[in-house]
Amino acid sequence: MSGADQRDYYRIDERASVEYKLVTSDEPYRGPAANHFDLPAGFELLKELYLLDLESREILRKINRESLELGHFLGNLNKRIDILGQIIIEDTSHSALDSVNLSNGGLAFRSETLLEKDLAIALKLTFDPAYLGITCYGLVRHCRLDESSHHYLIGVQFLALDQADDTILSRYILHHQAEDRRQRLREANYE
Repeated sequence: MSGADQRDYYRIDERASVEYKLVTSDEPYRGPAANHFDLPAGFELLKELYLLDLESREILRKINRESLELGHFLGNLNKRIDILGQIIIEDTSHSALDSVNLSNGGLAFRSETLLEKDLAIALKLTFDPAYLGITCYGLVRHCRLDESSHHYLIGVQFLALDQADDTILSRYILHHQAEDRRQRLREANYE
């Protein structure tokens, strides 16, 4: 199996907006990827909203067990915050959502442009419906033409991912994995 196809990490398929810019090979070690994008003020708020949402989910489950009325009220507030997150996403993401394959180690996405192997790129990722925005660096590991869509399938390994973004991506993927398990259990119980 080629290095580009190894599955060292749990992978999820997700909808995201992906923007990238070519950078020099030393750029990932000189400054943040955010420097390569004209980011609206709300973009950094997406991470904060996502982290707050993660923290509140378990607390909300516990409150629902103890007081349905209070749980319903707080769930309503959470939905309002979700709506604000959608507004921020619409204001911060200027490219269309597409299907991506995400892991802690990297990302696979489609592009109209051929990218050579081992090129360094700065990435701006906006995930929907999680209201999560991240900028980071990546190294192109492979680029193949998809005959059916006439787009290139780009495999990128994350480079110099800072601790905060690495933690956020890990929690995002773990949450997605847990939701997949819960869904499979619900489906198994209905059969």
